[in-house]
Amino acid sequence: MTANKPAFTAAQHEKVLESLRDMKAWFEANRSFDKGPVKPVWRLTKGLNGKLGVTNDLGPQLVDVLRTCDAMITTPSTTIL
Repeated sequence: MTANKPAFTAAQHEKVLESLRDMKAWFEANRSFDKGPVKPVWRLTKGLNGKLGVTNDLGPQLVDVLRTCDAMITTPSTTIL
C-alpha cells in the first residue's frame, strides 16, 4: 500500500518504485509462507501499479480489505496509525 502522496521528489519516487519492485520479486519467489499461500493485495496510488505491472485493488474500502489480510506493508502513511 502507498500513501496518497507516496513521494515528494523524483528521487523519492524512484526509491518507492524500487522498494515495490523488491516486494513484488519477493512475492513471486515466495508463493507460500509457513505452509500457507501468500497472495498480495496491491493498493498503490499515483500510477505505481502500472509501472510495477500489478493489478490495483483500490475499489473496496480499506477497512474491508484489511479484514481479509494477515499483514499490511505500507510506505509512510497515516494508514500505519
